[in-house]
Amino acid sequence: GAAQHRFERSLCITPAGSERDPASASIFGITQEYPFFPDTVNPSMLDTAFKRMAAMGIRWFRAWIRWDYVEQTPGAYDWTGIDHLPAIAAKHGIELYACMHNGTKDFMIGTRDERPRPGRFAGDMFLPVIDPAAWRRFLTAFAERYRGRITYYQIWNETDTRLYWHPFKTDAYVTFMKEGGAALKEGNPGAVVALGGFCAALEDAFFDKLTHASEDAAYGLKEFYQCKPQPYYDIFDYHFYCPAEAKQRWDNRSVLVKRLKAIMAEQGEGTKPIWNGET
Repeated sequence: GAAQHRFERSLCITPAGSERDPASASIFGITQEYPFFPDTVNPSMLDTAFKRMAAMGIRWFRAWIRWDYVEQTPGAYDWTGIDHLPAIAAKHGIELYACMHNGTKDFMIGTRDERPRPGRFAGDMFLPVIDPAAWRRFLTAFAERYRGRITYYQIWNETDTRLYWHPFKTDAYVTFMKEGGAALKEGNPGAVVALGGFCAALEDAFFDKLTHASEDAAYGLKEFYQCKPQPYYDIFDYHFYCPAEAKQRWDNRSVLVKRLKAIMAEQGEGTKPIWNGET
């Protein structure tokens, strides 16, 4: 009988001589948390992964950057883990998008006794920093070191949800984003800063709510704009998930994009780019 084949992995076949778009002309990216601690980075594995991404047409890599990848003890920076990232990305023509967030050292988040954990959160690396000045120094040093190699930055992740942002207050994030963006641009005046990425699965809260209660899962876009955040970011990052729909259909997401653009235009942001940082 005919042979039967079962594929355990999806395939992507690209002609060897095909012309590939540069990052500036491409919409295709990938996001992944990889441990860039100095003693865990595998440059050979990274090189292979980025080579395969480039062959598939991937031109962007959103890298989650923990503070403690660089600073294990206060004031001592070790860049040997992170240094592989821009070098290998440049080799394969991939632009980096660095999502900056906390680490888990006591001088970053406090001890467990000092800092009781919220009831719902994604992990210790998303607890608020206890030394904002040290955090800003890290951001400035990071942006300065990788000036010309990393241009695009994001301040935290999904800060409209209580899973990732504490204290769960809209104005607290706007202030944090303002100060963090200023620190990045001090190190690299050409840095381009995105907000933390709204979570699109919570669309009613995202679009319509002017205020949120302490027990809510998310705050709304209109509440966000009440804090006048427009000067503090260059890119509006929105995570257009569609997890409840058959086969991840995108039809109603085009409606949401139009709705988002209309609200942004009302707030004087009609020309600001919208990026889909996760999907």
